[in-house]
Amino acid sequence: DIHAALGLDTLAVKPMPAVWREGRLFDFEARIRPVVRCDLAGDRRRSRERDAFLTALPTAPGEDKDQYQHIDREAVYREWLGRELSRDDAAVPLAGTLRMTAFQRTRVQRRSHPGDDGRRPFRAPEGPDAVFTGSLQVCSGEAFGALVRRGIGRHRSFGFGMLLLRPRRGRDPC
Repeated sequence: DIHAALGLDTLAVKPMPAVWREGRLFDFEARIRPVVRCDLAGDRRRSRERDAFLTALPTAPGEDKDQYQHIDREAVYREWLGRELSRDDAAVPLAGTLRMTAFQRTRVQRRSHPGDDGRRPFRAPEGPDAVFTGSLQVCSGEAFGALVRRGIGRHRSFGFGMLLLRPRRGRDPC
């Protein structure tokens, strides 16, 4: 009944490729949450997530904060996204194509670690929410397929990290 009510048989679907050809060029869009894990006092069990931009800012007392005025949020997120795309040699972003088209800080509701009473209360941490567009080149077909299936970064279960792909438009890079 649900299948019929949704009309799933009328939807236009296109199967994803089983094999991703190395060297193939794609334009993409992705909504990402660029965060990094920071271990507290070197203890992986006591890690927390921080905005990738905030980790690029000075933290030591007495540091000259004026030297960090040139740090650009988009540039930090672009570098983060480039690392995520190239993980396992999956893909490489084409130079000069990554652009942040939207940014806001949002909250996601999640359960925290169990307390002494064993309960896992909800918490709603705030973090970066950015949309990027750009172009990429597939380096390893197998690794790229895994990246497309898995998604980019953390918080994928909250709707972040999905690559929306389309064939590359415009000129190929020199």
